[in-house]
Amino acid sequence: MAAERVATQLELKSCLRCHALYAPRPGVAAQKFCSELCGTNYRANGALPASLRCEMCRASFAPRRVGAQRPSLYCSQRCKGQACRLWAKYRMRPATYLDLLERQGGGCAICGKPPTADRALVVDHDHACCPYLSDARHRVQTCGNCNRGLLCVACNVAIGHMQDDPDRLVAAAAYLLTSRDVLGLIKGDAP
Repeated sequence: MAAERVATQLELKSCLRCHALYAPRPGVAAQKFCSELCGTNYRANGALPASLRCEMCRASFAPRRVGAQRPSLYCSQRCKGQACRLWAKYRMRPATYLDLLERQGGGCAICGKPPTADRALVVDHDHACCPYLSDARHRVQTCGNCNRGLLCVACNVAIGHMQDDPDRLVAAAAYLLTSRDVLGLIKGDAP
């Protein structure tokens, strides 16, 4: 009960840099950033730092101002667009995407294929979780809690055609292994 009252009394603020909601630390009256990193990268009136890391691709770049307020968070319009699409469709921040990619070994969660310069890995999510968010143009938007991992397009399409059914996928794998053995016997390649 007491914990609920304390939680409701906390006033959430929006970070001036990344706009994430955060609960201010106790005793810090003028806290304006969700983390120390956001505070050091934000330069409202001062000189810009010599370089920043792109929030999407982690490349180092010379910052430029966006309007009169703050430096850009992205090295290019392409990275900014990718970050915006990640949030709009999957409720995922670039840092979460990059952390997930790193946990998966830098590639597709199924086949291990790394992303290319032309094609990033797609976010796989459980379609049964939030089908009510789909619109008529098939731009699926998720709640963000059902994101499963990052897949290459081929693996994502494959599990989509199998309707995300593990039993179907196991049956398909068994079929392929069995047919390989049968074809080997037909051709005379005895095991």
